[in-house]
Amino acid sequence: MNLHTIKEHTENFSPLNSDDLVGTALDVMDQFVLRCYPVIVNNKLTGYVWKADLEHEDPGSLLADLIRKDHLVFLQGDEHIFDIVEKLIGNGMDCIAILDYETGDWRGAVRAWDVLQVISESATFFQNGSCIVLEMSSLQYSLSKIAQICEHEDMQVIGVLIDKMDSESNVIQVHLKLNGHNLDRLVGAMKRFDFEVPYYSQPDTEPGIIKERYDSLMKFLDI
Repeated sequence: MNLHTIKEHTENFSPLNSDDLVGTALDVMDQFVLRCYPVIVNNKLTGYVWKADLEHEDPGSLLADLIRKDHLVFLQGDEHIFDIVEKLIGNGMDCIAILDYETGDWRGAVRAWDVLQVISESATFFQNGSCIVLEMSSLQYSLSKIAQICEHEDMQVIGVLIDKMDSESNVIQVHLKLNGHNLDRLVGAMKRFDFEVPYYSQPDTEPGIIKERYDSLMKFLDI
């Protein structure tokens, strides 16, 4: 599960501009139930406005002087859902801008609610165990072969998610939930079979990394 997966769940909404009015910004934030919102100037992220900062301002005044520019948080590339949750919670945000990896241009935004939707569709990943992400060509994918490799390393697959990287590529990511914790041998075995391993959960943070971050997200959303 990564940024590409979450973007499929996001609504298309436009960023605010520095010459927008406070009243307009509050209306938009109420519409999307957000407490922070990205501000874009010339297609570049200039900062965020926060509802708490705007509520006591004149609705007819401009946003320009109310934009927080000191800590620009954004998403790029194909960040894993764990990293996205960490950025949301770590910065107390419920909306983060997505920027083009090469140009830094505005490409959209992800809300905490969008992340929650994706997480809720993969409940098996909250069971005790560990996770590993394999990257491969769709022609290379064989669940039976992958399961055999896992079983040879004394692991059993208890959950699977398949994520297509993009519409123009045949590269997929296979997210496996496993019943064991120490994945060092399994990672080595997967690489010997020419599977890329862009992510796997570390023994010192398992078990419970997904459940812990899920609980943190729930607390953050006050659910």
